[in-house]
Amino acid sequence: MTLRQLLRYGLLAGISLNAVNGAAAPYDITDLGDLGGQGSYAYDVNASGIAVGSATGPLIINAGGITAAEFANHGVLFSGSTPVDLGSLDAGNALTLGINDGGTMVGFGYEIIDGDQFSRGLIYSSGSDPVVMPEPENSTALRALDVNNSDLIVGYATIDFDPADSISSQERGFVFDNVSKTFVGLVPPFVNEIDRKSVIEAINDTGMVAGWAQTEDSSGNPKAHGFFANISDLDNPTDIGHLGGDISVVNGMNNGGVLVGRSANSSGQLEAFIYDPGSSPALQGLGFVDPRFTYSEAFDVNDMGQIVGLAANGSSTRSEFTAFIYEGGEMKDLNLMIDCDKGWELESARAINNAGQIVGYGTIGTKVHAFLLTPT
Repeated sequence: MTLRQLLRYGLLAGISLNAVNGAAAPYDITDLGDLGGQGSYAYDVNASGIAVGSATGPLIINAGGITAAEFANHGVLFSGSTPVDLGSLDAGNALTLGINDGGTMVGFGYEIIDGDQFSRGLIYSSGSDPVVMPEPENSTALRALDVNNSDLIVGYATIDFDPADSISSQERGFVFDNVSKTFVGLVPPFVNEIDRKSVIEAINDTGMVAGWAQTEDSSGNPKAHGFFANISDLDNPTDIGHLGGDISVVNGMNNGGVLVGRSANSSGQLEAFIYDPGSSPALQGLGFVDPRFTYSEAFDVNDMGQIVGLAANGSSTRSEFTAFIYEGGEMKDLNLMIDCDKGWELESARAINNAGQIVGYGTIGTKVHAFLLTPT
């Protein structure tokens, strides 16, 4: 049993990991708080250490006498000591997923139309209600996932390419210019343009976008492959390949064009990867933190090449998640890099800025809370 497991299961009660190591923890941890409910989650952080995410509502007794959350999720700005509720649309469910250095925030929420819920892209500014984004022609839904420092927003829209055909709607990755309020373009899938999907997950400050698009195997079955493209040439995304299992998804990228995400390896496990055009091979797996683990996923990479994400052991008897940082050629468990006396279990690291500040979420006591890690 590892030292971390001994600490986790209370077998070394009262002894912190730092006391055992005789050294200060590499990171200070800040609890980003909540909106009175049972959970909060941080998904992105800008250069100033300001984070965004979501949080559940406080528990109330509804009209039927049942205890339930007042709302499922609202977008949240984590700035200062008190989280700011960014609200939602009429369905009461919204997520804020990206923030740039100028404070523009993006995400999505749900609108109720004739009893059905449809996702709408949202642009936020602190102190005001979210603004619903325009949508491409024949779009029925849209989600904004990231924004760069030029206020270019990316995500995906569900577009009906043939309104006469009820099954022709498909997701398409888009780039939207929030300054001119116009769509720059869409990224096509690699094959079968009408029936396959694409999603843009990330955009950097040099005008590159990245995400995933569907191709097909030899039997015609859809397979997701990661891609990158320049916004001046969205019609020609570059397929980054995979780790041997014919699936890859890009989640994040830095200003040097380095991509990170997850890919199925030759053993069928989903594994975090880095795609660095300056390395050979460009696509490399990052491993799993712990030999017991069978899943890992990278979400973000900063311009220093530091990568953050999560790793998991999804055994039949117990699921265990841990946040990681990958640096210096090694995947490190972030739970071993904070003061264990704080009582945190860091489950997922979602973003890292160039100062090395990391945001994500983990459990503390009985709640899931957003956190900010700051290098000491």
